[in-house]
Amino acid sequence: MKTNRRDVLGILSAAAGAAILPSSSFAEQMPATGNTPLAMERVLGIGGFFFRAQEPKKLAQWYQDHLGVSMLPAKAGDQAWQQEAGPTAFAPFSEKTTYFGDATKQWMLNFRVRDLAKMAAQLEAAGVAVKIDPQTYPNGRFARIHDPEGNPIELWQPMEPKTSHEFVVVERPLRAAAVRVLLLRSAMRRGFPTAGSACCAARSAASTTDWRRGCARLRRLRRSASSAGR
Repeated sequence: MKTNRRDVLGILSAAAGAAILPSSSFAEQMPATGNTPLAMERVLGIGGFFFRAQEPKKLAQWYQDHLGVSMLPAKAGDQAWQQEAGPTAFAPFSEKTTYFGDATKQWMLNFRVRDLAKMAAQLEAAGVAVKIDPQTYPNGRFARIHDPEGNPIELWQPMEPKTSHEFVVVERPLRAAAVRVLLLRSAMRRGFPTAGSACCAARSAASTTDWRRGCARLRRLRRSASSAGR
């Protein structure tokens, strides 16, 4: 089965959608009910990426020199690499995929970058071949490089989110959980008297997973709450 750019964009778009969620889940913010299942214990993130190399020290130095990924701390007190928070795609591919290039390579790293053009210029100046995808996709721009041992690396400059003065506007269908979280945030900003009432309003408004209809319903609920308080 061949995995193409469109498939990967779907994976990364889903990851980017998850970036709008707050640190705690929506289920944890909503009032507990008799039918609410216990929250699942989840991992916090990727704490390390370990792989075999022909020359581990030399390869680690290359990643530090060219991409800024700090080498593994050698002793207590040394600072480990700290990555910036952002969307992360975790996705097994078909064993027959051609997306990685060399069929003998079992994995591919995707690094987020702030400015793809500047990163590409920096790498090329250091003698690293960079292949930039000329197309700009809805979720950003991409380029492909390889480390000295031929491992494929994808560079990704995510698209900046578009926002209005009140609502987060996302130009792709939002997952139901993301809609609920955004409606909850909007309810809190709209002056519902308590967090509980805001949660209840957001839950009612989010019975639809359509963002615009949910916002309209939230406005009606706020007007009703205001009228009842008079």
